[in-house]
Amino acid sequence: MATFWNRLNQEINELREQGHSVSSEVENFQKEFKEKADEAERLFREQERVEEEARKSRKSSN
Repeated sequence: MATFWNRLNQEINELREQGHSVSSEVENFQKEFKEKADEAERLFREQERVEEEARKSRKSSN
């Protein structure tokens, strides 16, 4: 996701630098994608933390 996000921002910035306007729909998509990507990253990290705790718990009970 980070690669897509970086590329999207790069393309939008290049368009702006060339004097093009960016529609509000594109800006809204950019904002929504960033929010969803951040949430997905947070959930992924939380899942990793829970799985690590479960592994540690299993090891200590053996």
